[in-house]
Amino acid sequence: MESYLSVYEVITCTLSRRIIRILPIIVLILALFHLSTHFLPTNRGGEDEIDIPRLFVKAIELQNSSNMILRRIKTGLTPNKDLIHSICTEGPPYLKT
Repeated sequence: MESYLSVYEVITCTLSRRIIRILPIIVLILALFHLSTHFLPTNRGGEDEIDIPRLFVKAIELQNSSNMILRRIKTGLTPNKDLIHSICTEGPPYLKT
């Protein structure tokens, strides 16, 4: 007497074999992702975030100073040479270390 497997038994058998084959691959991929976080830089963004408000204030001050110089030139007045010199010597705030 021959024994035939039902359709349900065939499907569950093939699915369990596939899961058993795929499971180690999934575990390996998750382990690699977990280990890759060890090599990510830590707390570097925190240092830059501290300076952002100060740099915005400095940029606005330089922009206001240069706008004042341009307004004086537009009206025919001579601009303050000390102000021009300070803007030229300070330079952009993002270049300072």
